[in-house]
Amino acid sequence: MGWRQVRWARQTRAMILDTLGRECALCGATEDLTLDCIEPRGSVHHELGFAWRQSFYLEQFRQGSVWVLCRSCNASKGARTYAAIRRGLAWRRDLAREARVRERIRRELRGG
Repeated sequence: MGWRQVRWARQTRAMILDTLGRECALCGATEDLTLDCIEPRGSVHHELGFAWRQSFYLEQFRQGSVWVLCRSCNASKGARTYAAIRRGLAWRRDLAREARVRERIRRELRGG
């Protein structure tokens, strides 16, 4: 992978993290953050190189289907859907914060 691809991928990941707020959507952690599809899309993208994976997440971001999770919450979530997570009593969540994140995604998708 060329340095331009790596730079683009890093900038893209940083833009998505900045837009969504650099904290876990479930527990509020600010360290060891990952991007994750709100609705599971299979695991093929996990096998892609860094730049291709960021391209995949950029497309998911444009569709409003990506969120920021810490590595721990991402591992706990597994392949469960967003709706299943919301129903789970064991998941810590702050509904007001969740609404702000969703609104931030909507604003970004509308271009401002």
